[in-house]
Amino acid sequence: MENIRIEISENREDRIVFEVFNIDVAMANSLRRIMIAEIPTLTIDHVLFEENSTCMQDEYIAHRLGLLPLIPNIDLIRDFNFSHECKDDEGLECIGCPKCVIEFTLDCDYESMAEARRANDDPEGLHIEITSKHLVCETLDFNGHPKAQPVHFSSIEEASSSIRDLVHEDNNGVIIMKIAAGQRLKFRATAKKGIGKEHAKWIPTCTVSMKHDPIVKIDPDALVHYDSKQKKGLVESCPTKVFSYDEDNDRVEIRDAGDCMFCKECIYYMEDQRSVPEDKLGVSIEHSEDHFHFTVETTGVMRAEDVVREGLRKLKDKIQFFKIEANRSIGL
Repeated sequence: MENIRIEISENREDRIVFEVFNIDVAMANSLRRIMIAEIPTLTIDHVLFEENSTCMQDEYIAHRLGLLPLIPNIDLIRDFNFSHECKDDEGLECIGCPKCVIEFTLDCDYESMAEARRANDDPEGLHIEITSKHLVCETLDFNGHPKAQPVHFSSIEEASSSIRDLVHEDNNGVIIMKIAAGQRLKFRATAKKGIGKEHAKWIPTCTVSMKHDPIVKIDPDALVHYDSKQKKGLVESCPTKVFSYDEDNDRVEIRDAGDCMFCKECIYYMEDQRSVPEDKLGVSIEHSEDHFHFTVETTGVMRAEDVVREGLRKLKDKIQFFKIEANRSIGL
């Protein structure tokens, strides 16, 4: 695996598409699994309810809060400690400090919220939404800014890179629940650093897909024995339109081999069209052994590019650790 190369074809805040060359399937799959389960993020892990007169149970609300993506301040994740590894000044196990815990509070009751809506001339309905904008971060940095904020938008592209600009007046936030007249929800929550291996709520990605680069080949000599109708049928059999038909030359061409999803519909079609089993199919599809396509989409907690960078860094650390342990075991 020398001269590993990466080519990026799409790079957005919440989605990145790239290709990796000169890498085997084991290493490519290791990178995929690391990006899913070993990239640390912040997530609400503990909720202390002081009052809950809503229609939802405490456990259900706590579960919804755990799934709410949190965006930390710049460089906080690397400097932040895992709660089980954090120590106090005396070297004892920490019970919760600003280095390993971020606190949030929420206090919403229907009457005060309805009164505020009437003051703003907003229409008052039977229910009022409690959203991520009602969560208040109590843990501040040296500049007095929140160390983390919940996602208030459907796409991270709607927010700037600054944590202070995440609250948008034209966005109501992610809905946590709804309350009706006479109901109140008040709690204190703590967010901790973790990875997807511990719990799925720490996974930073919605999806990480990996696909072998398809090697699609056409045998013109074999296709000579097929008429134009059969050739057009071959083109139409592919659901992703990998092939195209040249009317002038009565020839099947490869439009874009990268669109192939290995469904083999073209292979099945050609098997049905040949007169005898010994006839060549005229088309073949194989998996590349050292070329892979990746698509990474995030939940909004991190930029997709940062997820890939962290995944590559962790993969490198694992390889270095394995080399050191292997050399030590054989006495080198």
